[in-house]
Amino acid sequence: MTKFTQISVVCTAEAALKKLKKSQVGVYNCKKAGAEFAFCVKDKDLKKVFAIFSNPCYNIRVENLGRRAGFLKSVVNRIGLVVGAFVYIQNKSQRQRKLSHAGSKADNLRSGCKRIQYVREV
Repeated sequence: MTKFTQISVVCTAEAALKKLKKSQVGVYNCKKAGAEFAFCVKDKDLKKVFAIFSNPCYNIRVENLGRRAGFLKSVVNRIGLVVGAFVYIQNKSQRQRKLSHAGSKADNLRSGCKRIQYVREV
């Protein structure tokens, strides 16, 4: 399944489509709203689109990222949360290993020990 990114450019629709066609970039879901021309391109063509509209006379912005790119951006924005969760999971699994290992040592000690009775002197 192909992922799409929505882009908005302050440009005439004809000029934008002419430039994109010349660079062989597929354009989907075109809309004209005022001075802005909004359209979707495949994620793999996103770099081409920015190279095409790199002149300072064009204002270009990404309206909506594709699913994969949006997910990666949110992970990068929350890198502290991801690292913290990873460290927590690692510490939790280490604690469980230590507890299970300590339990097996205690069982070994119990099997070798005799019962000790304490006598209280009066």
